[in-house]
Amino acid sequence: MENSFHFYQERLVDYGEDSSPQRVMLETQALCAILRLAYDQCTDWTEFICGNQAIVKHPRIEDHNVEEFYEVAFEKVKEDLKEEAQAARPRKIGPIGFAAPESAILLEKDGPRGGVYTRVVKSFESLRSTLADWTTYGIWIIVLPMERKAEGSTIEETVKIAKTHLEEGGRIVTVWTPVTAKTLAEWISMSQLWSTIDATLRKFAGPDQIVTTASNMLCDGKFFLEAGCPETASQFFRDRTVDEDIDNREGGRVGNSKGRRERARE
Repeated sequence: MENSFHFYQERLVDYGEDSSPQRVMLETQALCAILRLAYDQCTDWTEFICGNQAIVKHPRIEDHNVEEFYEVAFEKVKEDLKEEAQAARPRKIGPIGFAAPESAILLEKDGPRGGVYTRVVKSFESLRSTLADWTTYGIWIIVLPMERKAEGSTIEETVKIAKTHLEEGGRIVTVWTPVTAKTLAEWISMSQLWSTIDATLRKFAGPDQIVTTASNMLCDGKFFLEAGCPETASQFFRDRTVDEDIDNREGGRVGNSKGRRERARE
């Protein structure tokens, strides 16, 4: 790395009592700019940055240990490149898939309406197989299942399928199964897993590719839900409250919210 470009230094003259005149300051931002220039102009550097996850070891430069300095700049450049790649994804065009809980069985029986295809998923295994079938769909609306004994490998594979969908330009809306007094204990036990899934998918998504609708918190042993969030819609599809709440939470960023409400009332 040292031989590929001049190591950037900024020599500062500080006349304070505790400072030496030729103090060296390693400028991370400047190194990021140099790394990015090297990435854009040199094939070897492009391969190096894309093919490595970290700077493992680097010799000292002018008696300075630079590994941590290089690592910060290297990670920043890779993160910038990742965000640019995500933002440049072409939007995937296709129907809307609604992975819904058991209470949506009538919607599934009604068949597709207005480009929305509903399928009931009662477990993560069912969700995994459903998403695997929806490779041509543009938007997935996923109500995360309430299943405490789900296999870790099944959940991991489900997330990988969702990641591929995002990488192909698809969009995702996640919804947590509505909570009732009867299901409160199980719901709270599932909330950490659901939250982790939401956070993981957000990392994979580009701008406006994902909407996570859940909004809740536990404080001093008390459970708080925001009015109008899908988790509060325990009556679910009988008055289409969940569908409308999803529209309100997504703010029209994924799909046509007004059109979905109108189609739901058909």
